[in-house]
Amino acid sequence: MGSKQTSRIDAYIGGRVRERRVSLGLSARELAEIIGLSTPAVLKYETGGNRILVRRLYEIAQALNSPIEYFFEGLDTGPLPGPTHRRRLLELMRYFHEIEEKHQTVIMDIARLLRR
Repeated sequence: MGSKQTSRIDAYIGGRVRERRVSLGLSARELAEIIGLSTPAVLKYETGGNRILVRRLYEIAQALNSPIEYFFEGLDTGPLPGPTHRRRLLELMRYFHEIEEKHQTVIMDIARLLRR
């Protein structure tokens, strides 16, 4: 496996860490405190700048109350999503988290209707 593919996989797994963290409403600083790292270290993991060791990924999964498989879901189902797509998803999660529950239901209904 080439280094370009390896770095894309690192970025994908880091992106999944970020997605899970944001979906739980945690800041990078809060996650860093939970797992005993600096905020810049967490951000480097999330961008794929640093490869996450298995032991550390296990700690992150525990901190984010997520099965370790979550970080690999979608990895082998085709081309990896680009940063723009991921950025929109994270932004949507962030805003969705702040919307009243009754409006969240309406948004989910609209999303179901707009599916292809």
